[in-house]
Amino acid sequence: MLLLFWPMTRKNRDTVAVVGAGVVGLCTALELIRAGFKVSLFDREPPAKQTSFGNAGYLAAEYMEPLASPEHIFSALRLSFSDHSAFKVTPDHGLEFLPWAMRFIRQALPENVERNQLAMSRLNRSAIEAWKNMLGFANALDELQNSGFLKLWENPQHLHHAKSAQQAAQQWGFDPQLLSGEALFEQEPALAKNINHALYYPGALHLGDPHRTCLKLFDCFKQNGGNYQQLEIQAITPHRASVTVTAPGQQHTYDKLVVAAGAWSKQLLKQLAIKVPLEAERGYHLTLPNARGTLRHILSSSDRNVVLSPLDCGLRIVGFGEYANLKSKPINKRYLQLRRHLGKLIPNVDTEHPDIQTWMGNRPTLPDSLPVIDLHPGHAHIGLVFGHHHLGVTHAGVSAKMLRALMAEGKKGETWKPFKESPDAYSVARF
Repeated sequence: MLLLFWPMTRKNRDTVAVVGAGVVGLCTALELIRAGFKVSLFDREPPAKQTSFGNAGYLAAEYMEPLASPEHIFSALRLSFSDHSAFKVTPDHGLEFLPWAMRFIRQALPENVERNQLAMSRLNRSAIEAWKNMLGFANALDELQNSGFLKLWENPQHLHHAKSAQQAAQQWGFDPQLLSGEALFEQEPALAKNINHALYYPGALHLGDPHRTCLKLFDCFKQNGGNYQQLEIQAITPHRASVTVTAPGQQHTYDKLVVAAGAWSKQLLKQLAIKVPLEAERGYHLTLPNARGTLRHILSSSDRNVVLSPLDCGLRIVGFGEYANLKSKPINKRYLQLRRHLGKLIPNVDTEHPDIQTWMGNRPTLPDSLPVIDLHPGHAHIGLVFGHHHLGVTHAGVSAKMLRALMAEGKKGETWKPFKESPDAYSVARF
C-alpha cells in the first residue's frame, strides 16, 4: 500500500504550476500543497466544469478490465450499428482515429491485456485509501458513500458471462454475490423485472456528488495557500531549472510544472516535444433531480453499456465511448438513447421530466487504458498526470500521491515501492 499519511510540511517552498483543474489536477495540486510546494492552479474553465463535472462518481476499484481486450473489441464490432453499443466514432474523426485504433487493437493481445490488468490492479489497490486520506484532509469524508454495486444482465443466456466475471473478480481478491429472482429485486426494488441476474459488490463506494466533492477539494486548496487563475495556458516553455507558462497577455515562471489537463494535455505536450496517442473519448449523461432516492446502488448494465448512480443531485445515467474531435458538438441522439436505456432498466422513472439535465464531456483515453504518471524525460521538473479514461475519479487520488512522490523524492522513495514491478507501465515514453 502507499504511504499516504504524510504530514503537512513547509520545508519545500518551490513554486509549481498545475495546468488543469479537473479532479486529477485538483487532487494533484492539493497533494503538492501538502508536500510544501507553493502551488498555482490554471484552467480556462472554473474548477471541475469539464469532464469531472459529469461522471458517475463510482470509485471502481473492482474494475480490472482494460478497454482493449478481445471481448470488448468483438462486442464493439458486433454492435457498432446498435443503440446498445458503447463504441462510437463520429464521421468527421474517422481517418484521424485509425492510427489510435491500430494501437488499441495491439493492446488486446493476451500478453498486453495481462500486463495492463496488473498495472491497473496496483492503482486500484491504493485508490480507496488515497481518497479517504485526501477527503479526510479536506474535512469532506462525508462525500464518500457506500452504496454497493450491481452489475446487471438481462439475457438469461448470458449467465455464464456473470459466472466468468465472478471468477475473475475472485482472482483479484473480490467476492461478489451472484443474485437472481427475488433476491435481486429485494436488493434493488426499482429494477425492471426483465433483469435476469446480477453480480453484487456490497463494499463498493461512490462520491455523493462528484462536482461538489471537487469544489470541497478546491476550497481546501485555497484555504491552504493555493492560488487559482482562470486562464487558458497557450504555451509552455521549459528552461534548465524553471518553466514559463504563457496565457493571453501575460507570462508566469515557476520552478516546476505539472500537466494535468485531461484530453487537452496532448496539445500542451506537443510544445514539450512529446507525442502521445491520447484520444478524446466522449461520454454523455442525464441527471434526474426528481428521481433522487430511486436507487439504492450503483448499477452497470452489461447489455446496454450504461452506469446509473444514486447521487445526491439526482439519479444519473452515464454512457457511450464516442471518439470525436475536441471541438465537435454533442450528438442529441445520444440523450434520446440514454432515456430509452433508463426506461428499460428503471421503468417507474419519468424519462420525459422537464427537469432532466444533459451533459457531454471528453475522457482522456490512451490505447492501453493506463494513465501517464511520470516526469518529462528531458525536464525532470515537469510532471505529467493524465489519460485516466473511465477511471479518472477512481484513480485521481492515488495518481496525485504518485505524482507528488515523483516531484518530491523521485522513484526511489517509499511511495513507489508498490509500483516497482511495473516501472514503465505509467511512463510517457512507453508509446
